Amino acid sequence: MAAIIGLATSGVIILGIFYACYKTGRGGVEHAKYTLIRSFKSSPHLPFEVRRYAPAVAAKTFIPFASPSEHNMRSTTSTGFRRVAGYIFGANSASQSIAMTAPVISRKIPSENGVGGVELSFILPSGIQSTNDTPQPNSAQVTLEEIPQHFASVHAFYGDYPSSTEKIEEIGKKLLMAMKNENIQPIPFSSGVSLDSNEPPVNLRVMSYDPPWTPTFLKLNEISIICGISQMPLPTE
Repeated sequence: MAAIIGLATSGVIILGIFYACYKTGRGGVEHAKYTLIRSFKSSPHLPFEVRRYAPAVAAKTFIPFASPSEHNMRSTTSTGFRRVAGYIFGANSASQSIAMTAPVISRKIPSENGVGGVELSFILPSGIQSTNDTPQPNSAQVTLEEIPQHFASVHAFYGDYPSSTEKIEEIGKKLLMAMKNENIQPIPFSSGVSLDSNEPPVNLRVMSYDPPWTPTFLKLNEISIICGISQMPLPTE
């Protein structure tokens, strides 16, 4: 009986930990608003779905990589996270706290000198529809941007945030192949990442939803490629 009680107690504690991680992560904050347009769960290359994201306002910053050869996304995004978190925690013209949302979005930006870096952004709460609806950042390194409605192809997975650009681009290439298999075309993006030498660069993003203390197998991450503005990018019948 004591063993059974012990197991039951351990189970309750573990469930409590999982619940606490969920509520302090993606379960306790507002998410970027989107509508599911179509799901491709049985794609032979990579399961994904197409979403239509609502207009939003983002707070963002750019962090250069340490060197042309050191492209560690995890350490670079940590710097960016602290900057933008400072803005929403009160480092702004109104000394006002702004609610945290999910996901945190990051994308690699190449550069002509070979160093490049990462753009990291937070989507602000849905009640903020214009850069005039929110205080201005105190830091010149943080800027506000109005994001129009857009479509994105998204692959979701659980585990650690992919720390290397090579790993992110490896998943991105599979996602691009899956999109092409369904005749869904990415939108060319001049400051994006080149996943196919025969195609223009694309807007490849990593979206992470959970804080660092979340158990690895519970961490939700997504890789996305922008694939349409104002209309669904599906083949004409």
